[in-house]
Amino acid sequence: MLIGNLLALRQEDIKRLLAYSSIAHFGYLLVVLITLTGSGMASDAVTFYLAAYILTSLAAFTVIARVAGEDPKKTQLGAFEGLFWRDKIQAAALTVAMLSFAGIPLTAGFMAKFYVISLSIQGSYWFLLSALVIGSAIAIYYYLRIIFSMSKASVGGKITMGQKQDYSANLTALLLTAMILMLGSWPQPFIAFAGGL
Repeated sequence: MLIGNLLALRQEDIKRLLAYSSIAHFGYLLVVLITLTGSGMASDAVTFYLAAYILTSLAAFTVIARVAGEDPKKTQLGAFEGLFWRDKIQAAALTVAMLSFAGIPLTAGFMAKFYVISLSIQGSYWFLLSALVIGSAIAIYYYLRIIFSMSKASVGGKITMGQKQDYSANLTALLLTAMILMLGSWPQPFIAFAGGL
């Protein structure tokens, strides 16, 4: 958990940042798997965490693919500067994805981390819980860096118009954003569905 977050902290390439962040998220998931034998809630937590993480990753990489295209240089944080002014829908989707990764309330990531923290407390895994809290605090910094980068004015202070509107990319981003918010603010239907599997 800590190594993944510390490595992500120094990244300027957003794909690498999310790759190292995924190491930390895998660590959070391992906490749930450690508690799997001790609690009936653990299997629901694994399902919920995976669903939340997959949805959030899809939303983030949908926007990254839209902004960067095939150019590897455009995955640098600087390429996302001013995205709020160029393409509000894509910027909003990436913002919600980053907030979900950080575990901010009303997002799917918050409920996923809530499960992990609850299971850690139930199982008295205080060392793992401490690592999770410290790792999450580090992660908030680099996720917010991406959001602040998108809100900056474009290079030279000029706000440039975005690319030609891609309605399918915008629709995908909106649907994934809505699902992340719905899973975070109204998780009961998914929990009931997952419990019946």
